[in-house]
Amino acid sequence: MFTSITDLFKLGIGPSSSHTNGPMIAAKDFVTKIKAINPTFLKGKRLNLRCRLTGSLAYTGIGHGTDTAILLGLNGYSPAQAAKLSFNGNLEKAIDSFQQKNFIEIVQGVCVNFGPASGIEFDMKLVYPEHPNGFSFTLSSAGEKERVILSETYFSVGGGFILTKDELADKSKRQKEKKGRRKVPFGHSQKHTYSNMSELLSIAEKEDKSFAVIQMENECMSSAESVTEANICTVKEAMFASIERGLSADGQLPGGLLLERRANKLYSDLSANPSNASVNDWLCAYAMAVNEENAAGQAVVTAPTNGAAGVVPALLYYLTKHEEISESKSREFLLTATVIG
Repeated sequence: MFTSITDLFKLGIGPSSSHTNGPMIAAKDFVTKIKAINPTFLKGKRLNLRCRLTGSLAYTGIGHGTDTAILLGLNGYSPAQAAKLSFNGNLEKAIDSFQQKNFIEIVQGVCVNFGPASGIEFDMKLVYPEHPNGFSFTLSSAGEKERVILSETYFSVGGGFILTKDELADKSKRQKEKKGRRKVPFGHSQKHTYSNMSELLSIAEKEDKSFAVIQMENECMSSAESVTEANICTVKEAMFASIERGLSADGQLPGGLLLERRANKLYSDLSANPSNASVNDWLCAYAMAVNEENAAGQAVVTAPTNGAAGVVPALLYYLTKHEEISESKSREFLLTATVIG
């Protein structure tokens, strides 16, 4: 059941890993598939690109920013790249720029007609039997008889992970063949093989190794230790950046509930009287800061989802800022959190 730290802790934008980041990844993937088509075949054609959201995505997509996430993905942005725009203060500017256009340039000389209002359909009648978070992209040639050139159906299965319809069917088939035992996800090899906590504890006791060491040794099967350490550093920096942005931001959160941000005031009150603050008070402020950034559609790190993105960063931030733990202890913390999932 090994999961790499870069698979569990992913940089993205709020407010949802399944309804925001998953669709963005799928949109970018579909553009990659269009690019694989011979450009000579596409040049000179009037091309239409359409997205159809169904099920939960159709009902709650507007509130989750699914439409803007798809727009970012179709324009070549991954969740991590969108998060960098957020950290730089340029996310809204990029989205506004894309919303002004009614076309997307796939490669030089190949453009597709796609307007945010007309290109995305919120189909509340259709629900795919395979999964409630289903959606599709279709590229077609415009004309008297519109002809489909490329089509793909995706499912956003949680945590920012996506599967095509064929991949989901294949996964279901393999799970039945394995009788419930999960395969190693995402194609990673591993030194220590386990399927549940009991097996993981057995390895730790038998080999006298901590969870962090077991995770690092598995990570090193597919990348150098220095690479994993760099990835951990990136995750930590992004988590802390989300907290600090949230602590400094004020005003109203987006949406119809007219909720005011609270982390800023809570942190200011605690900082003014630190001797009266408990550990839980600080943790609440730090976790709330991340959750408010997530609600505002800004950059967060899935931990392991957007909805749960506040707790792990808050704990690590508190240990770093108040208990002054070392860098090695920070790495151990995140490696252990990755094992537990």
